[in-house]
Amino acid sequence: MEHRLAVEPVTHAVRADLEPGGAGTQQRAAEPGRQRPLERELIDRHLLVEGLEAEAVIEARDGGRHGSSRMVRYEPFEPYARLACMSTPRLSATSFIVLGLVEQCEPATPYDLKRIAQLSIANFWSLTHTQLYTECDRLSAVGYLSEEREQQGRRRRLFRLTESGRVALDDWRADGVVADSEVRDASLLKLFLGGEPAAIARRQLPVHRRSLEAYEALAGAEDAGITGGPRLALTAGIEIERAYVRFWASLLEE
Repeated sequence: MEHRLAVEPVTHAVRADLEPGGAGTQQRAAEPGRQRPLERELIDRHLLVEGLEAEAVIEARDGGRHGSSRMVRYEPFEPYARLACMSTPRLSATSFIVLGLVEQCEPATPYDLKRIAQLSIANFWSLTHTQLYTECDRLSAVGYLSEEREQQGRRRRLFRLTESGRVALDDWRADGVVADSEVRDASLLKLFLGGEPAAIARRQLPVHRRSLEAYEALAGAEDAGITGGPRLALTAGIEIERAYVRFWASLLEE
């Protein structure tokens, strides 16, 4: 018996955006603009389509038969493509607060950062301890902080600045583009919206006098060890509180 088979070239098509048999296959096919995310994409299977269109002429005792076939099958294979993240991780003000505080006291635990922030940055920048804890994890995941855990005792998590984190922090400090300052003061908001000036001043004046006294005492303490940037920020805080004291006092004199 003799067989003569005419076979056309086999076509292989790899479709990374098609999940074989998935519920959304037809929907995705109807949305040509939709693409899978490119960052860290792992292609774990492909759809191999073999189109075999041939005419077979089989000469047998019972006559000939003519037909064509199309075969579709799935073939798993080892991961062959992993696209690296091409964009720089987005860093916020909280990111730089964490990087800067870690630089000052590394190795530092999240609790160390919270304690230092409460005594310093919290006086002029709103920040929650939850933000500090979660940002430590995020910066460690993107390689800006290194993390190790104590082997004994409380097994605290200790963070240090990596070279990438140091470069990012230095670039941010050297960047001349600074966003406009934001003042969120409920007492000023009440004044603007028609609150009684004298009544508001009577509540605000003692608050700012206490803050001024605390700042001046901290600046005058010989054992405080405040130098450099923290000293300059403290000086600015003192001047701001002095201005507030003068302002609220003037409203009571009118």
